Amino acid sequence: MTSERESDHERLMRAAIKLFAAFGFDGTSLRQIADTAGLETAAVERLAGSKRELYLAVMRLLFDRERAAREAAMAGFSTRTPEETAASIHRVLDDYVEYTIEHPERTLLWVHRSLLDAADVRELEQRFIQPILQVVLEGVRPAIEKGYMDPDVDLELAIWTVIWMVQGITTAGTVMGHIPGPPDEHYVKRFERHLHLVIDRLFRLPGSS
Repeated sequence: MTSERESDHERLMRAAIKLFAAFGFDGTSLRQIADTAGLETAAVERLAGSKRELYLAVMRLLFDRERAAREAAMAGFSTRTPEETAASIHRVLDDYVEYTIEHPERTLLWVHRSLLDAADVRELEQRFIQPILQVVLEGVRPAIEKGYMDPDVDLELAIWTVIWMVQGITTAGTVMGHIPGPPDEHYVKRFERHLHLVIDRLFRLPGSS
């Protein structure tokens, strides 16, 4: 039965995302998630199973959202000319920066992972990050084949360089001006211009020197 009100499952997922992002898998109990969602622990277990199963459901949900966003961003990628290729790369970079700012919970979950959170939950990166990387790799590779981007650059490591830069600066908090308030728009645009310059020079895109 459909209701205009938020369902128990929606409340559960929202609470789980919030707490796992804030405290990590290891620092969050099923009881805390249940309390935040306004549910009994037994109800949480009926809806999602164990804490591990709920954590995987959260990761899958965020992965599905991000993969859809990357696919949408890459859909208009043009390699008709070197100039259009450079413009497309800039647009994709800006989209990734803005998506990361708008979805801090996704970055925070991976930050926890880098600190060995949920260490016994194996292969998350292979399952949830590699498919997203593949979307970008496949979209950009034609530009390299046409000679619009330096073929000597390791494309996968270049993408990871962007990820590290964007996630690093957006989780720095006061650097982006979003603790406790929203990101500073001027600084975001300044960072995007800097990122364009880094990638332009890395791949020797048109207009770079």
